[in-house]
Amino acid sequence: MFSANLTSYFIKKAKKVINKNQLLAIEVDNVIKQLELNPKEPSLKSHKVKTPKNNLCFSSRINGDIRLIWN
Repeated sequence: MFSANLTSYFIKKAKKVINKNQLLAIEVDNVIKQLELNPKEPSLKSHKVKTPKNNLCFSSRINGDIRLIWN
């Protein structure tokens, strides 16, 4: 099992996006919980991505338009 350490940057940006959509807030919370339990969960569609700073991270699906980038 893993532990999610949310950065202040993530919290700030998430609040901005989630502010008017409580359903999205629930989806984000569920994805974070799934990542803590099993980051290889097929429903998350996690895959490797490269960031602009050439760091290797992972991307997981929250919904059709929104992804969560994590390492």
